[in-house]
Amino acid sequence: FLQSLEASEPGSRLLSWCREQMEAAQGNPELLRTLLKLGANPTVAIKRQLVATGFEIDEASSVNIGKAVEKGKQVAESSEGADILRHVQKQALDLLPKLEAELGDKAPEACLRQLEKGDQGRELAAWARKGLAAAQRDPEALKGLIASVNQAEATSLGAK
Repeated sequence: FLQSLEASEPGSRLLSWCREQMEAAQGNPELLRTLLKLGANPTVAIKRQLVATGFEIDEASSVNIGKAVEKGKQVAESSEGADILRHVQKQALDLLPKLEAELGDKAPEACLRQLEKGDQGRELAAWARKGLAAAQRDPEALKGLIASVNQAEATSLGAK
């Protein structure tokens, strides 16, 4: 996988950026702490964290989307959860210019254009653009997005 990613220009830039983040983490205790929490096998660490926070994972490592939406809404309503969502939203917005600088400022649009080739992709791209615009205007947009998710629709999409 990494070889095929390295073979493309955007993929190569992304890998370079990831390597830089790893190097930066060596001098930044907080970044390093986050990377170390994931350990050598990030998938196992993430699964453990999901289970510890109340998510149910089946034998195939699938999460029940409906229950995840319900849990996400509960967390978003807490003051600590709202603070975390604001922080995550800010970090994501701060990361966008860095990604554009590393991958080229046309890469995000190119990804969205690729998505728009199919009906579901067009819907997803429109949703992404709308969500990004909302996030840039409103620090509570991520919380609002989570609150607006329809549990039944999310469950049916997760089953596809």
